[in-house]
Amino acid sequence: MARSLRFRRAKVAPDRLAAYLAAVGRAAGRRERAGQHLWLFRHAEHSDIFVEFREGPDAAALAPNAAEAELEWFADYPEDDGAVWLEVRPDREPSPDTR
Repeated sequence: MARSLRFRRAKVAPDRLAAYLAAVGRAAGRRERAGQHLWLFRHAEHSDIFVEFREGPDAAALAPNAAEAELEWFADYPEDDGAVWLEVRPDREPSPDTR
């Protein structure tokens, strides 16, 4: 089954970092219990910039849950376009010349 992915870039003020990380932990736990994932990465040079990745079975599963809505209290999301990315499995995708 193909998976879906959504990512958001977040900017977190230093005084909100502890609360943000705690909220991400709660949101990730909720995703794990649903058989999904939430991963968090920090920018190598800018410690206030993060990327959140949500992964699930389809686009509908990537809608923010209650725990993820809490993240918006602690972070700014300046570039969130709401795009959903679908998994590509090269061994299962038709080649360009056979479409």
